[in-house]
Amino acid sequence: MQKFDLQNELYLLRGEAEDLENVSAWNNHFRIVFVRGGNGTAVLDEDSFNYDTGNIFFIKPRHKFHLIPLVKTGIFAVNFKHLPDAPALSAGPVDCFSNLYKQLLHIFVKTNSTQAIGINVCTDYTALDSLIHLLIIEMDDIQKSSGEIIKNATFLLINILGRNLSESKQIKTESVFHPEIDSILIYIKEQLSKDNKVDLRDIGNRFNVEIGSIDRSMIAKTGLSLKKYIVKLKMDLFKNRLLKVNA
Repeated sequence: MQKFDLQNELYLLRGEAEDLENVSAWNNHFRIVFVRGGNGTAVLDEDSFNYDTGNIFFIKPRHKFHLIPLVKTGIFAVNFKHLPDAPALSAGPVDCFSNLYKQLLHIFVKTNSTQAIGINVCTDYTALDSLIHLLIIEMDDIQKSSGEIIKNATFLLINILGRNLSESKQIKTESVFHPEIDSILIYIKEQLSKDNKVDLRDIGNRFNVEIGSIDRSMIAKTGLSLKKYIVKLKMDLFKNRLLKVNA
């Protein structure tokens, strides 16, 4: 995970999905997480739903959040410790840190921690993507002018994001569990306990499902893909049998 400290108030982070869980202190921050590329299952407290490239998450302090990627997922995040006490919300242009924090307050009042958005305005989506790309370039090769460029690009990023919230597509949390997932898990355990061979093609044919369509459910329910779950279960059965032999 790459980190840039913007005046000890706001932190820019760039890395992979699993990096989000590596620093527990971030759980006490407000976080805006941009999915740069990849897809999988997002877990927000007790809710889980599918995410894709271009989705943006708004996470408040002490909310549990992690991504379970189906493919390699790159993220860019804006973290900050607190929001200001502002009597009036401002959705106007960002031109200094005080206005930046008012805009952030405006954003987090309009959203909650169990929502993600996708930017519908094509030009603004492109602008956000370009600004994040610029920020990453500057973070990769810090020069004398990098600090000012990063600050200005961050102001623009937050301002464009704020004006899009009223028109952005809300992604509702919903169950991602395939209706056959529990039956499939029971079947796998039964077959392996009898030393019967279990493979993906057999499961697909028996339950008349596409393996790709149930992998998301497997990851959401067990944290493992179907293939990895079968391997793990085989190892667990082998260890249990060894313990019984040595008992």
